[in-house]
Amino acid sequence: MIVAVGSCNPVKVKAVRNVIGDKCQLLSMNAQSSVSEQPLSSEETRLGAIARAKDCLLKSDAVIGIGLEGGVELKGKDLFLCSWTALVGRNGKCFVSNGPQVVLPQLLYPLLLGGKNLSDAIHTIYGVEDIRVKEGAMGFFTNGQISREEMFTYLVRVVWGQYHYFRDCP
Repeated sequence: MIVAVGSCNPVKVKAVRNVIGDKCQLLSMNAQSSVSEQPLSSEETRLGAIARAKDCLLKSDAVIGIGLEGGVELKGKDLFLCSWTALVGRNGKCFVSNGPQVVLPQLLYPLLLGGKNLSDAIHTIYGVEDIRVKEGAMGFFTNGQISREEMFTYLVRVVWGQYHYFRDCP
């Protein structure tokens, strides 16, 4: 079985590999999210994950497409980190799951709300380069307690489990 992940980011690819193991062929590809480079709501982030998963199926012979999307969400006066994962099967069924949210430091707000993506904003404020292919904002802002890979692995486990539970249901 071929599983396509809508990203070439090694952290996201490894998260999918952590779940599917070596039993499936894993295809990594650039997939369109059809949302902003930096999604600014949980809903936009969710839609981006779904769009990436569907785009994988359009661009490949994969049986399953998986999309992983990170974003930020304004709640009251605070900006939170948010993440969504989607799995879409050739049967058209779509499964989604979202991850833990952490409040982001206020130093980042003007940059994020001004159009910078989170990785670039973290680089500007904290000097950390390419955080999205390392521990991620989740790892950075939880002081290493949970990495981006761990978080996305957990979310992929959720949608993978849903797919296998419900795939034969009408």
